[in-house]
Amino acid sequence: MPTPTERVRACERSKIRVMFDLAEAADRDLVRLEVGEPDFDTPEHIIDAAADAARAGETHYTSNAGMAELREAIAETLDRDYDVSYDPEQYVVTNGGMEALHLAILSTVGPGEELLLPSPSWPNYWAQARLADAEPVEIPMPEESGYALDADRVIDRMSADTGAVILCSPANPTGSCTTPTRSARSSTPRPSTTRTCSPTRCISD
Repeated sequence: MPTPTERVRACERSKIRVMFDLAEAADRDLVRLEVGEPDFDTPEHIIDAAADAARAGETHYTSNAGMAELREAIAETLDRDYDVSYDPEQYVVTNGGMEALHLAILSTVGPGEELLLPSPSWPNYWAQARLADAEPVEIPMPEESGYALDADRVIDRMSADTGAVILCSPANPTGSCTTPTRSARSSTPRPSTTRTCSPTRCISD
């Protein structure tokens, strides 16, 4: 019988999903901490809009990057609310954050390169690195500071093998927040080490 590839066998089942299945099977009231999702159902106006669109026949293929109207709305919202300005053509709509992260890692980290992970970190990053034939590298953040992002620790670990750095704010799972300045520093090698470091990409979750 055919077996999965080595890259798939190298990925352990997420312990988050192990706990999810155990919680689903438990016949008692639990405080659920295994998956991150809102504690409310999808709002009615969103359900109605999706149903109306389906009934109107909007159930066919779109651009690979997503509907133009949606990308325009995303660009307008990010520009207005967060002062992040990009052309709608520069946005890609994905089926959730997992696909976005997986595509970002596949696009930035080559086989054998390292994906730097300030930790504690979300375990899915490890699987995504393995599926890209890359090497996940954990960089422990200091407990005494609440696991806040320490840019110097990240920079010190950069090398010619570094493909990308994962930066998440609020961090998953600690909830620690960082600043744009600290995030920018964490993806920039020191001038004294530039010769030994490849250009590093920052993947922001």
